[in-house]
Amino acid sequence: MRVGGEKPFTAIISVTNERNEIRVCNFVATKSHSQFELALKNVRDSLSLYGHPQPALIYTDNMSDKQFLEDCFPSLCQDVTPVEKYGHLDELVIPSK
Repeated sequence: MRVGGEKPFTAIISVTNERNEIRVCNFVATKSHSQFELALKNVRDSLSLYGHPQPALIYTDNMSDKQFLEDCFPSLCQDVTPVEKYGHLDELVIPSK
């Protein structure tokens, strides 16, 4: 869509649940976190209000979002052991059979 020859939105930010139901869908003017931070915090507050569990896992296509998402959803940091803590160990290989 264009308004006066210009695109008013550069991206769409969407969040789905485990059933691929859209929970947040925002058209944003920039890819800045400030464009969708309030929407994510509202999801967190809504989950709490209605007694639903907070997210335990989030997939993103941009790892630079990690800290931002952890700030929006502190539940992402619960029961997590950083990889760096065990980085000195050999990688576990699970046999195929």
